[in-house]
Amino acid sequence: MAALMSELTACLPDDTWLEQLEIDADDVAFSSQSVRASVLISRLKDCRSLENPQFQGVIQRDAASGKERFALHARSDQEAADGPNTDTP
Repeated sequence: MAALMSELTACLPDDTWLEQLEIDADDVAFSSQSVRASVLISRLKDCRSLENPQFQGVIQRDAASGKERFALHARSDQEAADGPNTDTP
């Protein structure tokens, strides 16, 4: 769980924050706000521990924050999250 949280934190841009996170076995779902939600799928595809990230529903502008509100679902690959990180020397 800690490895998944660490990688998710690294994969999401600094202008994105989670409002709700649910992890159930190998399902990961979260709702969030971001300056540019449309770029998140490509960023999350680079996360070794997440597979097949997809938006759930539509992206909507939040009137209070001005950011884009969205919900996303992905499959967790715990073996990849727990394995060694080959991206660093």
